[in-house]
Amino acid sequence: MQFASGDMLPPLHFNLSHTSSMVACGITAHSPVGIDVEEKKRIIKHDVMSFARRFFSPHEVEHLASISDPEKRQQELIKLWTLKESYVKALGRGFAACPFKTFSISSKASSISVSDVPYIADSKVPEIVE
Repeated sequence: MQFASGDMLPPLHFNLSHTSSMVACGITAHSPVGIDVEEKKRIIKHDVMSFARRFFSPHEVEHLASISDPEKRQQELIKLWTLKESYVKALGRGFAACPFKTFSISSKASSISVSDVPYIADSKVPEIVE
């Protein structure tokens, strides 16, 4: 969402996310922002890999399958989900316009990247931070 600006003020962009125990709000000038928060200890009621195959790109599914520890795999799934949701929100698009399966998030060390997104080639790709 963007607020209208006066002659002297830059446009403000903001985004919100919340869980049962936290709220996050991002406000920026001149640049879209997307935020998603999730409980680190959230219990996923579905099989992690079935969920991943339904919503994530093949590259992400392969990455999750390579994690042998079930708890670490679940934490990585939550991390990927929040990064993907933040990205879609920063683009100002809904899930229907930007299905999670159609792009990949890769997080290695201190860098996060997005790939396989030809349908947003004309969009300004937002910076992603963790």
